[in-house]
Amino acid sequence: RGVTPPQLSSALRMAAAAPVGYAAPMAHDAVSTLLKAAGGPRGPLPGPAMTTAQPIARFSTASIIALVTGRERCRDIRDWEGADSIRQDLRANGVDVWDKEKVWRANDGRQGVITRP
Repeated sequence: RGVTPPQLSSALRMAAAAPVGYAAPMAHDAVSTLLKAAGGPRGPLPGPAMTTAQPIARFSTASIIALVTGRERCRDIRDWEGADSIRQDLRANGVDVWDKEKVWRANDGRQGVITRP
């Protein structure tokens, strides 16, 4: 509503760049607030820990979840450019998104389920 898809994509990319374990909770909250303003998910985003693997990838689990959720929101509103941009950012940082299987997998072994916003 008050946030455009390009603003959302940009905010998600900036939040995902937060150092693992440092600014991730703050970034997670900021992304949650932006998604709500854009008419996205109601309530809190999924928590940061989905597996017990030690993070090796650049993004924290919370950042990956926020990006994947933002990508789904872009897909819902048919912002294919924004969704593709987020997918490219994820892939460049060792995270693959598998749409048919509805999962994401990081190169360090972490994985999670893709849920609809």
